[in-house]
Amino acid sequence: MHLLLAFAYPLPLALALGLLWAALLSAFALWAAGGPTWPWGHFASSQPVLLALTLLLARFRELYGQVRFWRERALTCPLTGLPNRRALEMALEREAARVERGGPPFALVLVDLDGFKRVNDEGGHREGDRYLRRVARALVSGVRRGDLVARWGGDEFAVLLLGTGEKEAVEVAERLGRRLQEEGVSASLGVAVYAGDLEDLFLRADQALYRAKALGKGRVVLASPQGRR
Repeated sequence: MHLLLAFAYPLPLALALGLLWAALLSAFALWAAGGPTWPWGHFASSQPVLLALTLLLARFRELYGQVRFWRERALTCPLTGLPNRRALEMALEREAARVERGGPPFALVLVDLDGFKRVNDEGGHREGDRYLRRVARALVSGVRRGDLVARWGGDEFAVLLLGTGEKEAVEVAERLGRRLQEEGVSASLGVAVYAGDLEDLFLRADQALYRAKALGKGRVVLASPQGRR
């Protein structure tokens, strides 16, 4: 019962119910024994210990929930609900370490919305926020299971494609572009496959994105291999 109180209720309520339950059990035990005799007296005297355990467990659960809440907030974009830039960087570092241990390759897709400034200027920031949330939903619906869509910042998003080489990465990026077009959104996408250096991965993906916009926007461009820019 004490464990149930500790994990089922907030700390103040768990304390109140724990005190009440311990008092009732102690009173019943002493009444049944006709006094503080063994084993009922021992049972009654154990209730304060169980109550203390109840409070400790309830407090632990509360603190764990707070830590988890703030950790999730620190790694989540509050507007779109997507992982933020830091969360993406952490995921990329994990995947890079996996590749170094002989794991499969992965790719990064940078997505830049074409004409987002006009959306903000004409519809205001509230319309711009709705637009970004719509983009986030479209991107999430267009990736494969296990891939990660993140808010990179401003009108840019990033997609981590797991276990993906150049050909499949471009295919997924083109599918994302079509999915955005279905939502009335034009975007340029730059694609790069990891080649041993995360800084180089970001640089090549960004250069590919720049070329996509220079070619007329609404395009997908694959970055040159490492060392060929």
